[in-house]
Amino acid sequence: MAHTITVALLLCLLPLFGYGVEGQLRQQTASTLDTGFCKATCPPGWINFKNRCFKYIAVGKTWIDSELNCLSSGGNLASIHSEEEFQFIKALIKSRDSAENPTWIGLTDSSKEGTWLWTDGSKVDFTKWNSGEPNNVNGGENCVHTNWSGKGEKGWNDIACNSFYAFVCARHSGM
Repeated sequence: MAHTITVALLLCLLPLFGYGVEGQLRQQTASTLDTGFCKATCPPGWINFKNRCFKYIAVGKTWIDSELNCLSSGGNLASIHSEEEFQFIKALIKSRDSAENPTWIGLTDSSKEGTWLWTDGSKVDFTKWNSGEPNNVNGGENCVHTNWSGKGEKGWNDIACNSFYAFVCARHSGM
């Protein structure tokens, strides 16, 4: 019995480690154990936060191509529901991009101007717009990126969806 539990625990911990480019062992925040074995897990390269998995993708893509990339990984562009989540995503971006460049999130009003929706279908219950945003400049700003420092605030800005930015995907843990 003890041997079975040990093996199960080792299998749960296995995704926490991966090999770096040079072959050295490096820790990947790929999984978080909960009260049960492997209850709240994320795939390698994803980071668990509050029962969701997040991944920063440094490659610049349009908003729709970013969403399609997230969908192919079982998620969506990240939705943000609290100041705590906003700060977590800012820290995730900063850990991968020291310049903290603007980064796509999953908020859009492309279906109806001024009606903002998350691509994962969750309720818009938190916003972090920079001052004067959203402003829909030239009638063509239907997508949102975070870390926009137009006024030094590093909050959200609506912008044309065909711009190229890095992006953050999110998915439920344990999938």
